[in-house]
Amino acid sequence: MKADAEHLLAAAPAAVRSRMLAADRLDPGAAAVVGRFFGILKQRGEPIAAPSRATFDLAATSEATLPTLLRGLQAHAPDVCLAAGREARKAWYARRPKTGEPRPRGRAPLSPEAPTSWPIEWALLYPHLLRAPIKEISRRRLVDSVNQLAAVLPADVKPDWSRYMACALLETLVERGTGLQTIRTYLDGLIALGSHGRVGDAKLAGLREMRSVVASRAARTDKRKVARLASLDERGGFMVIAQAIGRLRSEAEGLPAWSAAAERQRRASAVLAIEINAFGRTGDVASWRLGVELVREPRGAWRLAWDQGKTGRGQDVGELWPDVGEVLDELILGGRPRRYAGVRYEELTGRNWLTHTERGYASRHPSQLVVQAIGVPLHDLRTMIADMLRRADPARARDLIRSMLGHSSTIAGEDYHVVCDDEAASLEWRRMRDEIARDGPPR
Repeated sequence: MKADAEHLLAAAPAAVRSRMLAADRLDPGAAAVVGRFFGILKQRGEPIAAPSRATFDLAATSEATLPTLLRGLQAHAPDVCLAAGREARKAWYARRPKTGEPRPRGRAPLSPEAPTSWPIEWALLYPHLLRAPIKEISRRRLVDSVNQLAAVLPADVKPDWSRYMACALLETLVERGTGLQTIRTYLDGLIALGSHGRVGDAKLAGLREMRSVVASRAARTDKRKVARLASLDERGGFMVIAQAIGRLRSEAEGLPAWSAAAERQRRASAVLAIEINAFGRTGDVASWRLGVELVREPRGAWRLAWDQGKTGRGQDVGELWPDVGEVLDELILGGRPRRYAGVRYEELTGRNWLTHTERGYASRHPSQLVVQAIGVPLHDLRTMIADMLRRADPARARDLIRSMLGHSSTIAGEDYHVVCDDEAASLEWRRMRDEIARDGPPR
């Protein structure tokens, strides 16, 4: 048996061969697949530090064989980088038969006909909404809001745009536990439908009044976000984020570099690191692409600029901090040696920065990673930067926050009371960001 294993491992380095022959137990077929792997590696002239995906595919030609190869290399050939092996494993998972219908790619275009769930009084205005000079994403958001209201409109309430109808909608949503901000969004949708349908200000007065009531209640409500931010500030604020990044990177280093657990830790640390520089919305963060929004220059520096999905406004963060660039390098390398960062970036250009594939994660994924790492959602970090800017320079903070948080209007950012010039504010934020990196955030 040992002679057979020694023959199968003839192509393996002497140290690997010795470890495997001295092992008390090997997985069935381990000697054969590991020996085959090193033979193919030698034929292709690839370095042990960065074998290609093709080498793993050629060595392990079945889904059952690949885990045996990965376990054998992890245990007895620690110098071999297994990042490409994980890519091969995910490819095998993707080939497995799927149950049920495949998930649709993207959302279907809006129907030219009004949703059947809408009351006739609302449905008659649907064509006006389709012709309205607004962005498609905004039109879809308005339709979704009206869908929600149509679903909760009491059967005994006429959809006649009256103040009674508006009160009934508000009471029903509150009884169902719908958040005040969500209720306001829903009412905005119905108000927009009536406005584009030209039902008149008199008929919309009740809805607008209820919307004002909701806004006032929301302003008076002690939001959970306030408690979360107070707790985060007591724990150290930005120091908590920095410590979390360091912890996640250390945990990733302690795990097999090719494992899903290590990848998730690197992904979480990258989201936290880049948010300290960028403070993007979670949907935008989930959609960034390498070589498009996130660009790595030949000298190793990273730059970030993107068009915000919610407002369509451009946001140019400029060059990211060098420490952030190191975290991004680790993410794209996936356990490969750092000297391969440039090559790996070229391989992934055009792909999503978090998945390294053509498709990204769900829009909430970055926020979920942040919650698991530091206990608050990603959106809270946007509020925290606004508070920090006020403490750093109250006189100029009002001229910075709208640009940094990407509000398209003073109404959208009314809690921050900001009107500013975007380009000047972006430049000023970069200067203040460098000061913060040097001296630390103000307390």
